[in-house]
Amino acid sequence: SESSEQSASQTEESSSFSSANEVVPTGSAVSWDSEVKPIIESVFGGASLIEFTTAKGQNVYLKYAVPRRASSSDLAKILSLFKQKGYSEVVSGSNSGTNTAIMSKGNTQAVVTFEDNSDYVEVTIAETPSY
Repeated sequence: SESSEQSASQTEESSSFSSANEVVPTGSAVSWDSEVKPIIESVFGGASLIEFTTAKGQNVYLKYAVPRRASSSDLAKILSLFKQKGYSEVVSGSNSGTNTAIMSKGNTQAVVTFEDNSDYVEVTIAETPSY
């Protein structure tokens, strides 16, 4: 009976997550993935990095597939976990089904965005050069 329970929970996973082709981050995306992914996994019960961009002097963009559909109530959980890592909230909110949290830590700004009922979470990290 244990195996039948396991297969039942797997069918409830979003198709985007179960069919996700996880990519391996490179460059500056490596350290950001290791900081951000545990937060996304904690809130959504899993996360697969499916896309990222990183270029010198540009923002780092990370896109995760998650195993369940997101809702605006996930925003507070995400904020709370980022705050535990020393971030402070700049602004957050939900507007027409789009949920956004903007947080900062030192010269770094992290923006987490997801749509209601989506199984994708997007994170953009901008680092202001310190002169």
